[in-house]
Amino acid sequence: MRFPLVVAVFRAMLREEWRLHATLFGGRRFALFPLTIAGLVLAGGYMLARSGLDAATIHAGTLAFALVLGLQTGTVGFESDDAVENLLGDVTLLLFSARTLPLSPRTLVTVFLVKDVAYYAVLFLLPLSVGATLGPVLAAGAVAGSIGASLALWPATVVAFTLGVGGSLLASGVLVRRPALVAGVGLAVLAGLALAFGPFAAVGSAVVAASTPPYSPLAVGVAVAGTLTVLVAGVRQFDVSADHRRHTVARDEYAWLTRRLGDGPLPSLVAKTLVDVHRSSGGVWKLVVSSAVLIVSVHVVLDVVTQWFPLTPLPGVVFGVLLSATAFPTYAWLTRVDDVADYRFYPVDSRRLLVAKAWAFALLEAPVALVYYAGVSVLARPGLGELLVGGVLLAGAAVYVFAVTVRVAGFRPNDALFDGVVFTKFTLAVMPAFLLPLVAGFVLPELTILTGGVLALYGAGLGGGGVLLFRREITG
Repeated sequence: MRFPLVVAVFRAMLREEWRLHATLFGGRRFALFPLTIAGLVLAGGYMLARSGLDAATIHAGTLAFALVLGLQTGTVGFESDDAVENLLGDVTLLLFSARTLPLSPRTLVTVFLVKDVAYYAVLFLLPLSVGATLGPVLAAGAVAGSIGASLALWPATVVAFTLGVGGSLLASGVLVRRPALVAGVGLAVLAGLALAFGPFAAVGSAVVAASTPPYSPLAVGVAVAGTLTVLVAGVRQFDVSADHRRHTVARDEYAWLTRRLGDGPLPSLVAKTLVDVHRSSGGVWKLVVSSAVLIVSVHVVLDVVTQWFPLTPLPGVVFGVLLSATAFPTYAWLTRVDDVADYRFYPVDSRRLLVAKAWAFALLEAPVALVYYAGVSVLARPGLGELLVGGVLLAGAAVYVFAVTVRVAGFRPNDALFDGVVFTKFTLAVMPAFLLPLVAGFVLPELTILTGGVLALYGAGLGGGGVLLFRREITG
């Protein structure tokens, strides 16, 4: 009796997802996004293959990207009804309609996850697999068998994506109940990955070997079974009907912040934004989790690069530049806790709100990025000069990425970047923050006074350019 209803809800959720994106970006513009992904991945795969990287390693990297995409998609577990309302207005998604449908919340979550996997598998993972397969094939000068190889890689990316969704959902469910436990486990895993010894090194080597085609039946079975286990655990932990926002009675965070930030409209807006983030599902820990995902990804990329290329990267420079990418998820979370329309009855315009977001961004991004950078520095032990140069690059590039995100995507960075045109603009705009410093970090044998000074000036220039770009945005 319930199966036809479940199928009907699944179909309705698919239509809901498509209408959501089509309404936000327009059907034609949204259709460009998968094509953009395929083109970028194809170009990247082609250049990596021409540089000497083999197709198997590129495919393994594609699986890692699918896993990270799943982790990001699964952050619905951090969202409350208010976040959805801020994005879409006064609407109710089917995921949050357990009170009106004769289905349990867990059934709705399960259907929602199956819908997400099916939706992203066709619109994103398929072009991702095609691009990752065609790039090395074209570099080798042959196209025969590329379609079959794409179809072989595609199911593997779907499994990796599903594992990421389940893992993120599981982490969010545990996080809102035991944040200290999740933080401790996460830091232990990060330390193990960074040290790259003992059981962590063995597990990492096994994962890399298992993710490289061709896939053995044992690897496929273990991957599918593990993915289903994590997914089921995530569904059991996730409570869609609960509001996990913390309303503190004994301590008024807003008053505490305003006493330290000062009086006036701007400090009040900054304090409100910080309190909204603190009281939202997951609190400020979700910023730590988002950054941790990036750190793990960076470590994997560096490990692959150093294995396949005769390079000795400068860790202070490389990690300083790549850590600046945490500016995007930090700003994205800041824009999800409220909406410009919330202030329409107050004498606050969008420009003043952007300034408040910038101050809140600085107060949240600085400690998260610096703590991770300090941890990486302790483990990698760069020289003092390299450490200072990397710090300048981290600060300057983070400011630049923030300013570009505000300029290109406005108050809805997560959603605007699903627009193929906007995504392309954003990608091209942030390239100056990463391309030259990363090339220098990988190619330079050591950091001299001259090269260190040039990189430090470049980082300062990025920061200055970001400040000017942001000032232009708020002054019109």
